[in-house]
Amino acid sequence: GSTITARGAGFRAGERVNVYWNNPRRLLGTITADSQGRFTDSAPVTFTIPADAPTGVNLIGGVGQLTGDLGKGYINVE
Repeated sequence: GSTITARGAGFRAGERVNVYWNNPRRLLGTITADSQGRFTDSAPVTFTIPADAPTGVNLIGGVGQLTGDLGKGYINVE
């Protein structure tokens, strides 16, 4: 149930990026990449960790809606 902030890079400028929690898979939010293809401290996506997330390392993925490019990160749930 904690709130965290995700940052990403490597997407097309202005591309919408869907951010997913992997297990159980669900859409956490959508962000538009800036002119350099990033969502960073000035425009991050903030979301709540699912209450039913398993303990241990969990995958978070961003999928570019124009390019299909995939970025991934991990978070440890205790």
